[in-house]
Amino acid sequence: CRIMNSELDALIEDNVTWEELPLHIRSSLGGSPSQFEAAVVEYSFKHQLRWKSNRVRNYVKDERAYYEKMLAIGREDLLLFPYHLSVQVIQRLKTTPFKYYHSILYELMLSEKSYDTLPNFTAIDCLRVTDVGRNQYIDFMNSSRAKKFFRSRKIRDSLPSHPAQLSHYEGWWVLHLGYITEEEVKNSTPAEHKLIDNLIDAGPTAACNLDPDVIASLYVKDLIYFEIPVLESDRVSFPPLEGFVMNRVQGDVIETLLYKIFLSANDDTSVDELATILQTNTKFVRQAVSLFIRFGLAKKKNPTLPSDGAKSNITITQSESTDFLLVNVNPKELLLSDSTMDDRRDSEEAGRAKRLGFLYDSSLTAYLMMGNLSPGLKTHAVTMFEVGKLSDENIDSFLNELAQISFLSEGEAQRYFDHAHALFNTLTILRGSSDTKKPLPMDLLRAESIAQLDSEACQRLLCKNYNSLVSMAPLSCEAAIPSLPEGPPLMGPPSQSCSSVWFKLWLYEQLEHGPPSLLLTRGTRLQTLPAMLRAFSEVLCETWGHDPSILSSNTILQVINDTLTHTPVFLQGYSTGADTVTKNIPLPIRVEDTTSLDPSIQSILRKLGQLFDLSLSCGYITLLKIGPSRLPNFFHNFGCDDYSMPSIPTDLTDTLTQTPNTTSLPPLEETIIVPTTQNTPEVLIDVSPHRDPPESPATPSKLTSAQSMAENFLKELDDLKLFEESQVADSASDAVSLDQEPDTKSIERATRVVSKAVPGVSVFSDWVLLDVSFGVPLFDVELNKKVCYSMLKSNSLDHDNLMLNLVQTKRLAADLKKFIDKCQQQHSNVQSWSLCSRSVLPINHVPHPTRCIAFSESILSFFTA
Repeated sequence: CRIMNSELDALIEDNVTWEELPLHIRSSLGGSPSQFEAAVVEYSFKHQLRWKSNRVRNYVKDERAYYEKMLAIGREDLLLFPYHLSVQVIQRLKTTPFKYYHSILYELMLSEKSYDTLPNFTAIDCLRVTDVGRNQYIDFMNSSRAKKFFRSRKIRDSLPSHPAQLSHYEGWWVLHLGYITEEEVKNSTPAEHKLIDNLIDAGPTAACNLDPDVIASLYVKDLIYFEIPVLESDRVSFPPLEGFVMNRVQGDVIETLLYKIFLSANDDTSVDELATILQTNTKFVRQAVSLFIRFGLAKKKNPTLPSDGAKSNITITQSESTDFLLVNVNPKELLLSDSTMDDRRDSEEAGRAKRLGFLYDSSLTAYLMMGNLSPGLKTHAVTMFEVGKLSDENIDSFLNELAQISFLSEGEAQRYFDHAHALFNTLTILRGSSDTKKPLPMDLLRAESIAQLDSEACQRLLCKNYNSLVSMAPLSCEAAIPSLPEGPPLMGPPSQSCSSVWFKLWLYEQLEHGPPSLLLTRGTRLQTLPAMLRAFSEVLCETWGHDPSILSSNTILQVINDTLTHTPVFLQGYSTGADTVTKNIPLPIRVEDTTSLDPSIQSILRKLGQLFDLSLSCGYITLLKIGPSRLPNFFHNFGCDDYSMPSIPTDLTDTLTQTPNTTSLPPLEETIIVPTTQNTPEVLIDVSPHRDPPESPATPSKLTSAQSMAENFLKELDDLKLFEESQVADSASDAVSLDQEPDTKSIERATRVVSKAVPGVSVFSDWVLLDVSFGVPLFDVELNKKVCYSMLKSNSLDHDNLMLNLVQTKRLAADLKKFIDKCQQQHSNVQSWSLCSRSVLPINHVPHPTRCIAFSESILSFFTA
């Protein structure tokens, strides 16, 4: 549907008639020419197209009525003033930008709506034109409310009666005469009268050849307007934002294009190249760039000015009238500049060199803005959030601001300072990794902005400007950029799914190792906490796309059920009542650097090394050491109050009393106890992921007896009705393995019988894998230093290593996708409420689970809830 709409939009732009439409487009419109007519009219109003040169003139016969309707829609939807249609709107309809925004403010105040109702760019231009910002708006609202009668008149009297003082223009801008009456000419000064006559006689004129004082006075009287011509070959640069109004994002097509250009543009990319990257009509990009320049958000590189003595007037056809987009302006400053932009590179070839891109998410900008770390830093943080990028030209200034921060703090504020400190270290180290004495050129890119581009535009943008990418860690699945067929090497999550809970489950399945975990689909409802989590006093609860929270198991059930009404939930056992320890292992790491680590950690690293090369990766491994849990409490948590410790079967007595030197069975701390009926002994089932072959095998008859007992127990357990029909099953005992048939699974579990159990001994003691995150961590200063210096030591940014890492990350992303597809396979006897909403998920987003999935006893299984 999305592709079909894009194709129809392109056909409307090309002025294709109904008869010329492809058959499949006609079919999508129901074979009705009236549907096509409605689509053309809607598209024309939405994109503010010119009436005379587009197909809409065949359906809306009255040109004046068309533009009046366009302005009415713009006021209602709070859109930007259509500067590219200034000739039609200002000269013929007598509607200037000031009158347009004056009416918008009046209607908002009359309806008692907040200032935040204005979209960001509309608020910026409204402030520039009327000088009414947030504080003035609130004052006007308060004063009008104090007057009970004639409130509308009070509002109208409160608003300004003429435009704000001219705050910004450049000499190459073109001056036009607006709608002017004879009375206004008579009331003008001699100097103003002369300039008006010149504009009438000579037509549009470059501002550099006119008196700036007279221009300013005529502008305040609303008698002139500027046109900002932009050519396809022009290039622009974006300085840090000053005075940007942060209200809300509306999502209209004009605003969306502005934000895409914000992200994609740099001073080495021409307007025509921008249009190619975004696959957008060049005229729309020219209009958008013109708006940025008008608002003061961008500057044209090397603008062409008339030489002294040259003819001052410039002839511009209507098709070249491209004044369209907003510009942020400081109303207290008057900038009249004829100078060219400084070129920071030594040559055009150097300027065209590809850069290193550092990906960050919105949480980083929030820390930099909310922490009140320094006034100058907030300007850069706003730029990083709104523009979606901080260019290399501004990195030095940004680092200077970061260097001035005192990194000593306490409490909640410490998190803000830690992120700023770690970011300073990261940028300094990465920029210094160049083989030359010059700093490595680097742009900071907001990951959410990149992810919002369609995959083709994203690929074109990244391939054109960057030779490699490094991301901060962790990135949410919404922030991670989608997996691209081609693109620069990325030291970070290779796909959006690698930042989701799917990646954790995939790791646990591959390693047969991890904490008890349960992924619940949206719409599931639990009546009791699942058995696999009852041994834990605290549980990690992670909603889709958000960071996990640690919740008490005593109060978590209501929270889970409330959350499951709108999003899937991922639960993991975290603490059993004693101290729980987490440990982060920095990446890259070499095998020889792991010899001093705990043996259980070395085992995890060896298994991870079989999935991807740890010496090529960048990030950190998070390990969890769950506090000890005593067996009596363990029984109680499983709801086994009615069970006493059973007698040990005679045929297992000898095995249970074997000495540690001769026993062939796993250590106790890697076992769990599964309760049965009162007449059936508990069976100890090994959950160790990998078991080395025993040196002294147990007596075959005794081991066979143990296996037989386990098989009989599992058969009885399958036939046992654990709950009444009205209750929700909280055990995965009836689950179907994702990898094996049920009978094969039973045999697999039956062979893992433990022959030793002593009450009071710890059940959990070794380290278990919790997660693997790719990228440079910013939340921990010490971990950040270790990762950055490991990257330098391993030459991670060398071309050969980047290419090797690219190969392995593509393979990892492909394997993860196969795993997700396997988990999403539907069975006729399984119904999932979340399945009905799966088809409406946005493109490139991580799919929600369609079945509940559990990881327990080293096995990944479907879970019935």
